[in-house]
Amino acid sequence: MDLPSNTIQNKEQDPRKWITYCDVKRLPLLADETRPISIGESVLSQASGRFLWADLMFEIVKRQPTTSNITACLKTAPKDPMELVALLLQVYSNVLTQEEFGELVCILAFVARAAQSMTLAKLDRILGRFSMTRRTGTSLGERIRDKFTPLFDLVQDNGISLSDLKIHDPARALELTCIPSVTTVSFAHPSLKEYFLNDGDEALSEKGKDGRYPNCAELHFGSLKQCFASFIEPEDEPLTSSAKFYQKHAIDHWYRHLAGTLPSKSAKPMSFSGDDREEILGSLQDFFEDEDIVQQWCQHTPAAFFTKAKSEDVSEFMNLCYYHPDPEGLEFIRYCASSRHKKGQEFWLPVAKVHAKNGLHGDWDRNHSLQVMFQIKNLVYTENAIADTRGNLTQQEILETVEWAESELITRSPESSLKEESSGLEEKETLSSEATQSIIEA
Repeated sequence: MDLPSNTIQNKEQDPRKWITYCDVKRLPLLADETRPISIGESVLSQASGRFLWADLMFEIVKRQPTTSNITACLKTAPKDPMELVALLLQVYSNVLTQEEFGELVCILAFVARAAQSMTLAKLDRILGRFSMTRRTGTSLGERIRDKFTPLFDLVQDNGISLSDLKIHDPARALELTCIPSVTTVSFAHPSLKEYFLNDGDEALSEKGKDGRYPNCAELHFGSLKQCFASFIEPEDEPLTSSAKFYQKHAIDHWYRHLAGTLPSKSAKPMSFSGDDREEILGSLQDFFEDEDIVQQWCQHTPAAFFTKAKSEDVSEFMNLCYYHPDPEGLEFIRYCASSRHKKGQEFWLPVAKVHAKNGLHGDWDRNHSLQVMFQIKNLVYTENAIADTRGNLTQQEILETVEWAESELITRSPESSLKEESSGLEEKETLSSEATQSIIEA
């Protein structure tokens, strides 16, 4: 049988063949074996042709201990598939072992935040100590295929996928070969990725606070690495659609992941290894200093985002990332870093510079750029954050902000001392003043 090679079903597919097959082949014997009606038919009658809803619901009822439990689940089932996802996670947390559920939490987190599709082999390496491969003797692909079928899709190198087989040939779906080096893993439906990026991951990461499940700081750290990596374009290659999708998440949530990693904000701080620090330090510096990258994430960031508290969090995280095996060497590295940025607020200077170039001389929203620059200027000079409580800037504030941007950000490097006296020629000062006035008038 020829099967379509697309692995994500963007339109609803008929769930009848898959649910009917599972009803006969996959339901375990219940404590009270007598079934007054077919469980599969009950699920299908409520699914209204929605494959994802039927798949999730069947997985929930399949794991119920008695027929009465199944009947209760069907009677109270929500119509929204994403509400079923939350119920399924609760079922998994009750029926799986701590180690099994811990592995599932990590799989969900890393697949949701991956900038591009991952092979099973790569995912297994990322899982590290949370992987059950060595302890169970089963492959990661087999565990995903057999235990978490509604949530994930597995795609062979020939294009055959678990999702396609479930629709067209259910018997083959449960026998899909999962070669780790060439089989990729993704979510079974785009809405699942969106859910675990924006809603589901917080509920899962809370499990890590009591030590029973993965440390939520480790999950945030893994997500932050993906955030930074999503802005690094492969040489001579455009970003994949998956990477572009993740960039949007990175723009909105990178700070949440950074803060979640900090010892000062974690109920159970993660232990940074030298490899962890070395791996993220380069991309961290690029994220804050490379203008091409900065302008990708800061264009629409509200002025109120740039505060002293966030500056201190960035400083704390950067200090965690500096590493040297010799304590004296480490102190020297941190001294150099602190000399480079005497104030944490100076991390935002490249943001102000990008807004100066694109807001005053480009096509960005000028008023928004002025607000951002005004906020950062006040943070650097006075450590005050006031733009979030103000309306439009006064004419004098606009004038001071534009003059600061023109003299300190555009004509000089942001790393230069902000209090260094200008040594420019009088003619240049006149030109700068004229340019400032024209920007204000515009």
